[in-house]
Formats: sequence, structure tokens, C-alpha cells
Amino acid sequence: MKYLTVIAIALMGLALVSTGAVADETACAAAKVILNIDPNIGILPPSTINMGTLQTGDVSADLVFRIDANTEAVSLSALVTDLWKGDDPNGTEVDPIPVNLSAGLEIDPDNANPINGGSQVADYIGTGSYSASEGTFPGKTTEEITFESSQDGHFSQNVTVTPTWTNIDEEKPQGEYSGYVVLYGAVVDGA
Repeated sequence: MKYLTVIAIALMGLALVSTGAVADETACAAAKVILNIDPNIGILPPSTINMGTLQTGDVSADLVFRIDANTEAVSLSALVTDLWKGDDPNGTEVDPIPVNLSAGLEIDPDNANPINGGSQVADYIGTGSYSASEGTFPGKTTEEITFESSQDGHFSQNVTVTPTWTNIDEEKPQGEYSGYVVLYGAVVDGA
């Protein structure tokens, strides 16, 4: 019985000590929080570019896209469509003005260069399409070029993209011919 009395007294003492801690008038506790920022990229297109007039030969356009990424390196590629009469990619009566594949596509960031001493001119390597309100425009796709920014920790700058088209038809019907240039970008983490 003495043994049970000792245990009961010990439990009462423990209860008094532990309830004393709860009775404090102030207290605090800290919890650590962690946030990870994922790599991201955004591209803003230029407004519509009017390239003027052409009878025959080459015509190029300088399209200035704005790219903002939170990494120093980005990979860029593009899709360039032929130019279609009347903004109609389904038109079959008039052949489009084709992309000049041999000229390649110049990609020129304001403050970046291709890594490993590469070229800023992307070769056309395949086909693709761009769906717009007027229809689906078939086009040519380029290889990817990875650029490293000279900015500290980010890639926030204008990038000029210069495609070329060639008209060899001296009797091409007059009118407006149009198409699209689509710039693709991807972050390169840890380049």
C-alpha cells in the first residue's frame, strides 16, 4: 500500500509541474517555412509587322520578341510559315511565298550569346503548323539554340528574330500575303 501511495503522490506532483507550464502568461514557438521558385519563362510577341512591297527576290522581317526568364540560359527555336494570299492557308489557287530555307533563321538576343561558341542562325530542320483564327498555317521548324545571358541570374531582354521569304514568281497575283513567326523558348536550369 505504501508503494501505491508513493506512486499517487508522484503522479500528483507531476500533474502540478506540468500544469504550471500551461499557466505561463506568454509563450512562443517557431516554425520554419520553405519556398522553392521554379524556373520559368515568358515570351511577348511583337505587333504585326508590315514588310512593305516586293516583286521578286528575298524579303526579311526583324521581329522583336520580349523574353523574361529567371534562369541565365534559355533554348530558343521557331516555326516560320509561308506567306499566303488573302490570309488564307487553305487557298489552293495561288501558291504561297515560301520560307527561304537556305537563309536559316537569325536569332539575336540583346545581351546573350549561343553557348559553346555556336551560331545565332538556326537551320530549318522540319515541318510543323500554327493554328490561328484564319486556319492552320503549315510552316518550317528550326533547330534549338541555347543562349546564355550576360545578365546576373536571369534572361530579361529583347530577342530579334529575322526570317526570310523568297518570291521567284514574276507573275504572282498582287495583294496581301501573310503568315506567322512563332518563337519557342525553354528554360535551361543550371547551364
